[in-house]
Amino acid sequence: MRDSFQRMKPGDTVTLVAGDSDYVPVAEDLTARGLGFEVVFWNHAARELKDVATKFVSLDPYLEHLRKK
Repeated sequence: MRDSFQRMKPGDTVTLVAGDSDYVPVAEDLTARGLGFEVVFWNHAARELKDVATKFVSLDPYLEHLRKK
């Protein structure tokens, strides 16, 4: 988060690969600054995180592709 103040500008996007609601305050702060905040995780990601994200990408359809063979 600290680096985002120095390096990112409105219109840039952060992509989080996690689904924990602990990230909601960070997401709210970044989106308030005009940054995109995308979440890429399984469908069971926290509803609050999905709601604050500017985009949510579910990994569920890719399970078979990601599964270790």
